[in-house]
Amino acid sequence: MLGVAGVLQYLSSSGGELLVVTRARHLEEEVKQANQQIERLAQKLEEAANTMDKAAARFTALEQRFETLRSSSTAEEAPSTVTPTPSPTTPEAPSGGSSTHPAESPSPS
Repeated sequence: MLGVAGVLQYLSSSGGELLVVTRARHLEEEVKQANQQIERLAQKLEEAANTMDKAAARFTALEQRFETLRSSSTAEEAPSTVTPTPSPTTPEAPSGGSSTHPAESPSPS
């Protein structure tokens, strides 16, 4: 009983306040460190978001360049894919052939 009374006396006196104040300071320091860590993480998150935005912009630019190249390539190939119609001065193929494919020229090998 004397031990319990002694502890109560100590806690109610300035010694008890010292324990509470020390603990409070320790908790304040932990909160301060946690806030600093939150700020660092927020900064890293913002940097990551900026990096992702830049990557998305580069991808969009690359996609536009690809579409431009594809459309210009298609435009260049379009005239060569059209089969010319026979003109009246061009001799027609013999009527005996039933093939609908044009005759292939021999390879130069």
